[in-house]
Amino acid sequence: MSNSKCRLTTMAMSMMLFGSHPLMAADCGPASHWIDSCPAATYSVDTMLDVTIEDQPCGAGGSRHHVILHGQTQFKTEAPQTDELHEMKIEIVSRSFTGGGYLYRAGINQGLSQQSRGLVRELGDANWARFYLDLFFEIKLPNNIMGGATLHNNDARRIQVDTDKFPPSPDYESTRRVLTPLHNASNVEVACFIESRHRTSVTPNDATFTASVSRVVNLRWESVPDLDQMGFFVWRGQLKAGKTECVVDAENYSEVKRISKLVPLTDDLGYSYLDNQVESGNSYCYALEKVDLSGKSSFNLDEIAFVTVPD
Repeated sequence: MSNSKCRLTTMAMSMMLFGSHPLMAADCGPASHWIDSCPAATYSVDTMLDVTIEDQPCGAGGSRHHVILHGQTQFKTEAPQTDELHEMKIEIVSRSFTGGGYLYRAGINQGLSQQSRGLVRELGDANWARFYLDLFFEIKLPNNIMGGATLHNNDARRIQVDTDKFPPSPDYESTRRVLTPLHNASNVEVACFIESRHRTSVTPNDATFTASVSRVVNLRWESVPDLDQMGFFVWRGQLKAGKTECVVDAENYSEVKRISKLVPLTDDLGYSYLDNQVESGNSYCYALEKVDLSGKSSFNLDEIAFVTVPD
């Protein structure tokens, strides 16, 4: 057993979990040249943000305040251009999230002067497109944090992802943490908005492991790169009927197996694995196996990620 500790936590959803509920049209895609069939429409998607507010400019340190924000994002799409570009313009109509005394807003219907716009453009592969969005937002803090100030971003927060449909699939963004400078009413940078995939801090010997669930289970973890490490394997245990806890005892499981190929260590903090071999109504426990360059592996089973796939 390695001395390194793997902290495992669970979330019902992760930072940008999108489950689309079209207001005027069905999702478009996946299909060949699917953008061409997307109507001009408005889509509403449930959204959760896992964020940290740092009460100093980005990189300056300061106290951190973590919050989970819930709400909806409404996108408006224009009729696509079906020439050689195969693209359509998009815009955030409304984005409103709350939680822990915070209020986060974006979009033309929220009264912001800067509009959040982008486009979806087909790639070389007719089945895939690149989603771009330049996001401008405003966030009002609780009264006990910076006096309840209302802050905003001056420079667009660029979201970019490859997708085979619109709206994008759940958890469409990368695992990379994104830092956005926040400005006060005088346009002075006073704080930092940190979009994060984790719930606890990471040290050189720690990893943070989260599981989020929609139609599939999305596993995410962070670990500071280690020159002696090669990567991770993901293991899954399916709980027996009536069992409700993730424990080391194999008698609690109907099946325990390694489900991933090696997820190689990189110089980025973030890692992810999508488990789409799950069944509605079943509960699963997940753990990481850490592998070093010599091929030796180790587990830490003090905490294990747990999810139940909804019916």
